[in-house]
Amino acid sequence: FVMLFRQRDLPAVNAQMSRISADAWLTTVGERLNQLLAEHAEVKAQLARLNGSDFVVLMPGLDGPQAMHLVQQIRQLLQSLRVMLASGQWCRWSFALTDYTPSSSVSGVLARLDYALMRAESSGHSEVEFAAYGDEEAGSNLAGENQWRQMLVAALAAPDHLSLVVHPMVFKGMAASAEHSEALLSLCPPGGKPLMGSLFLPVAVRAGMSADFDLRAVVLGFEWLQAHAGQRLVVRVSLPSLVETEFLPQLLGIVRLPAHQSISSRLVLEIDAHHLIAYPEEVTDFCVAMAKDGIGVGLRRLDQQPMALMRLHTLPLSYVKLGGEFSEQSQRSPGALHLLQAMTETATALGIKVYVTDVVDTVTVQLLREKGALTLQPV
Repeated sequence: FVMLFRQRDLPAVNAQMSRISADAWLTTVGERLNQLLAEHAEVKAQLARLNGSDFVVLMPGLDGPQAMHLVQQIRQLLQSLRVMLASGQWCRWSFALTDYTPSSSVSGVLARLDYALMRAESSGHSEVEFAAYGDEEAGSNLAGENQWRQMLVAALAAPDHLSLVVHPMVFKGMAASAEHSEALLSLCPPGGKPLMGSLFLPVAVRAGMSADFDLRAVVLGFEWLQAHAGQRLVVRVSLPSLVETEFLPQLLGIVRLPAHQSISSRLVLEIDAHHLIAYPEEVTDFCVAMAKDGIGVGLRRLDQQPMALMRLHTLPLSYVKLGGEFSEQSQRSPGALHLLQAMTETATALGIKVYVTDVVDTVTVQLLREKGALTLQPV
């Protein structure tokens, strides 16, 4: 496998930082990446800079699940090293991944990476876009794709292959608090290591199976609610599922089962704020349908999609989430402070709770709670 990632906002970074500071930041990025790769010495991965904003990591000899573990660690590291732009937004990385064999041409590999990177940049999210061999590049890739598909199909067919990893959450404000648990889908293939959804769901999306896994997560969510009386559970739903015409009817079929109707008010389905920008009609239909059946809907990463503010009044939402990094920047950036105030005041005026999902410093906690937001309290 080979991974390409691009710093999309490098011109803006260079414009607001001195050349020495920008070079020092990029040097730090490279050093931290090399430290991460050194922790996986058996992989023999190599990091290189292709040009000003493009970097590549070569990962020879890895199968799909192994590669995705390392890829997600690289992505998480780069996200943690972002800098705040003058606009109040974090600088953006885009990520692309493809596979290759000794018979692959350099031009073919780079073309696939460019195509995947283009998809990543146009999607608005920060996930890794995967581009596999095309039909014109016959090779051993089909075996890799078949391996993934077989594992995913087997996971859907075997009840014990998929489970939820559940984390309790407590959010506190000036005079109120909110408690719920948040669930992430996990896959445990026979004889293999457990894979979190962030590792296998991108492959499921490419295979056209995201709706199957989201529906399974909802079923598992109801099973958890039945075993935990009085508690609320948040389950994530992906954009590819929302835009499938059969997904909503199938979801309603699950929600309206007699055994689920009495506990449906304790289930919250969470979507990304990017969904609202990319497919406003589909998201509106989804939110309205869920509200009619007593299911809550939450919106995460609102701070990454401020344009979604203009549509909050059209949706029956239970809450919106802001990231702790963005909230802390409000102490140093007037632009971030105004945006934070607009988000919290707009949401609270509409009766929508505002959650800040990361632990933030004491000063920021006080500011957020004064604005009506609820901040994460470690459990």
